[in-house]
Amino acid sequence: MKKILEVIECGDHDIRFRTDFDPANEQGISELIGKLAFTMITRLRGQEEVAVIAMIRALALADFSVCTDREAMIRAFDEHSAHYARIINKTLEFMKKRGCFVEYPVAFGPSKSIS
Repeated sequence: MKKILEVIECGDHDIRFRTDFDPANEQGISELIGKLAFTMITRLRGQEEVAVIAMIRALALADFSVCTDREAMIRAFDEHSAHYARIINKTLEFMKKRGCFVEYPVAFGPSKSIS
């Protein structure tokens, strides 16, 4: 088991970050992005989805706010996210055609009762 990202608030001004991933391993990070996206699509539901996504966005906004060239970082982020979105969307369409993926609307999960 690897720690993708641990963020712990230990006090009013003490936030600690830990990860087991090497940022120099671009292939590993690239593979992780796909895994993260599919997990976010298939496993986050309801209030958990709202809370987790809010924290991910807070981390991203904090990162952007301290960049020396924020506009360049936003452009790069936009280009990379568009690239991964194309790959993920193609994969999802392939999976839907084969019946191995069911899409639920955001903040809505499958019925808790099976009829």
